[in-house]
Amino acid sequence: MKNSFTFLFSLLSFNLCLAQNISSYTDYLQKFYVVDNGRPIKLEHLPITSAKTSDDYLAYEDNVKNFKIYFKGESVQLAGFIDKYTTNKGVVVYEASGVLKAFSKGENYVLSPIIKNYKSADNIVAYIDEYDRAFKVFTDTIYTLENLNGANKTIGYQVAPNTLAYVDEQSNLYYYQNGKKQLVLEYFENGGYRVGENIMAFIDSYDYTFKTYYKEEMIELDTQYPQSYRMGKNMLAWIAKDGTFSVFYDGKIKELASYSPTRYALKDDILTYEQNGYLYMLYKGEVIEIETYIPEVYFADNQTLVYVDQTGYVKAYIAGKFVEITRQVNTGLKLNGDAIYYTVNQNEPRVWFKGRELEF
Repeated sequence: MKNSFTFLFSLLSFNLCLAQNISSYTDYLQKFYVVDNGRPIKLEHLPITSAKTSDDYLAYEDNVKNFKIYFKGESVQLAGFIDKYTTNKGVVVYEASGVLKAFSKGENYVLSPIIKNYKSADNIVAYIDEYDRAFKVFTDTIYTLENLNGANKTIGYQVAPNTLAYVDEQSNLYYYQNGKKQLVLEYFENGGYRVGENIMAFIDSYDYTFKTYYKEEMIELDTQYPQSYRMGKNMLAWIAKDGTFSVFYDGKIKELASYSPTRYALKDDILTYEQNGYLYMLYKGEVIEIETYIPEVYFADNQTLVYVDQTGYVKAYIAGKFVEITRQVNTGLKLNGDAIYYTVNQNEPRVWFKGRELEF
């Protein structure tokens, strides 16, 4: 049976900030709540300034811009005022008076008192520490990747969940993961590169071939550079120069079509693509026909693809199975992790998570 929390959700002043297991909302009295695994907890009596969530963290600025984090049932204040913040799956990164800090697993870390720039994704933060003149990475410990000596040169780098790639001052391409730095290619001049989780792809600056670095092995994908490519978790997809559409998955190359898709996207474990007016997905190496038309709205994350069908109903493909989420016409759809958020009857929110619909 629904309790009074359902009523609060339905009010016009409702605002929702979503994550996989944590969400937040402001009720009609402007009181701020966190919803932790379906349980509402009031955090603030006055309206907040901002909020961001991830799988494990809710970070927010209260009414007077104190910066706070909710983690494992507790809200703690980290700073009186901050410049900006980013909430990732495994770490919250924030700047306060020019100092770069991180909050991870209940601990607060000072990364650098003087920063030039930084990038973060899930459990990793890469940054230029101007105080030490060094390029560093944080994954619950701080590791110096390069001491910066060149006065005019800079480090180019990219991050993905648990993965980092960068080009040093001598133009060498490196790959970093789980505390291990590996030289991939020397004299990497004017070559493009991207990273996904546990994988990197790049255009070899020697001969312009398209390659991947996966499980400490360099593999040639194509003899020519591609028209486009996308990165995911342990996989990548690309459109070759001749239009061929292919995927690298589980260490193998698989051609999906001899011509380009209308659109394609790769998120985590799921590749979605549109071809000949059909919607397809690649899941665990298998091509699955989702619909014989292109849904107006669809999202993919983790092991879930969710979409609104032609009747307005919400359907999903979750961990290898088709699931009908609701036959009620919905007015909004969002996906965070494996949690599906939707609204029925114009103002009644629902959450589908782990095989059941949660009622608040």
